[in-house]
Amino acid sequence: MRRKTRDTSYSMTQRLIKKYGVDELKMIWEEGGMYYAADYFTKMMNESVTPYVMRYLSDKFNWKRIVDESLPIVQGIKMGSMPANYYRHIVIPGITRTSNNGKLNRHTQKKIRNHLLRNLNR
Repeated sequence: MRRKTRDTSYSMTQRLIKKYGVDELKMIWEEGGMYYAADYFTKMMNESVTPYVMRYLSDKFNWKRIVDESLPIVQGIKMGSMPANYYRHIVIPGITRTSNNGKLNRHTQKKIRNHLLRNLNR
C-alpha cells in the first residue's frame, strides 16, 4: 500500500521560498546567520519565523557563509577545542576541513595557540 503524499504548501519553509525565492533567503542568511535571518523575515512577514526554519534551509541547499576570524567559534576551532566539521556551513579563512573529524594536527594547534597567546599579550 502506498503512503499518501502530504501537502506541505502551508509550511513556513514553502511560504518563504514562494514569497522571497531561494536566492534572497540565502543572501539574508549569509549576512548574519540563522538568527539574524529569522528575525529579518519575522519582521517582513509579520509572522513568526523560527531560526530552525533557516537552519533547515541552509542544510537543504548546503549554503555556506564566510565569518569573521574574531568570533569565538573560530578561535575555538583554531585552538583545536572545537571540531571544524561540526560547523560545515561556516567558511573560516585559513582553515581547511580535514579527514580526522575536523581537528587540526597537534603541531598546527600548537602554532595557532602560540600565535593567539602572543596577540592577546600585546
